[in-house]
Order: sequence, then C-alpha cells, then structure tokens
Amino acid sequence: MKKTIAVIGSSNHSDTSIVSRLAALGYPLLLADKKWEKVKECILKQHAEASVEMLNCSHECAWQADVILLYHSAEYLQLLKKIKNVVTGKIIVNMVNDFNNKEVQDLLPFSKVVHTMADFTPEVVSYKVRGENNHAVEQVLLLFDEIGFKSNHRNNS
Repeated sequence: MKKTIAVIGSSNHSDTSIVSRLAALGYPLLLADKKWEKVKECILKQHAEASVEMLNCSHECAWQADVILLYHSAEYLQLLKKIKNVVTGKIIVNMVNDFNNKEVQDLLPFSKVVHTMADFTPEVVSYKVRGENNHAVEQVLLLFDEIGFKSNHRNNS
C-alpha cells in the first residue's frame, strides 16, 4: 500500500510536476491549498483513477498523511506550529529553501525532517536531499527516484 502524501503550501511549476508524477504512480494525495485546485483537475483528466483530495485545513491534511511535502507559505512558521501535534514520527519534506533543517527540526522535534533543494538545469531536475534521520532521507531519495527526479544525499542538516 502506498503512503498517503500531504501537499501543503503554494504551488509553482516544479511543484506541480512532483504532484502529478506522484498521482500517476498511485500515491494518494491530500492537497491543502486552494491554488492546487487546477492541478487537481489536470491530474484527474490525465489519471481518472488518481486519489487526489482537497482539504481546507493543513492540520487535517497533515494528520491524515504519512509523508508531508511543505511548500512556500506566507505564514510558514505559523503553519509548522499548527501541524506540530499531528506530525509526530512522520516524514516532513521541507521544500522551502528559505528555512534550514535546523529551524524546522527545532519546531517539529518529534518529526523526521528532510530538506530538499532543487537544482534545475535545462537537461534535468535534480534535488539535493539531507536530514538527520537516515531512514527518512532514504525514503525521500527513493520517492524522488521513483518519480523520475535525479537526487542525491548531502551531509546532514
């Protein structure tokens, strides 16, 4: 059974590519930002069998998910505080380059925080992945490899 993935925060072009690929591979997705509504419609047109659900609350979205992809949000720190009590033991994939892992890990001490940094070139989209929990880092590397992105592990934090 595939892990349920929450996608919290705003979308941009590269983010929609990740979400579309996850849906195509059968990952159940929970989207917690109204900006994802058009992405959801596009996904369902291409993959009618995809499990994509819009939720109005990031707290509820994080609570239901196994893995949480955190994207840009105007209230990023407030968001972390809001989901803190429902993400214990879960993998948090910090997709926001403005915040380092230590800041996020300090706010979510009982979660497995993995930081990714996109590296775009004309030929390939790749991600640098790092974190203190080796198992969580491996899970994110496997996930990114499965959706067709080149990824590599960097030093912790």
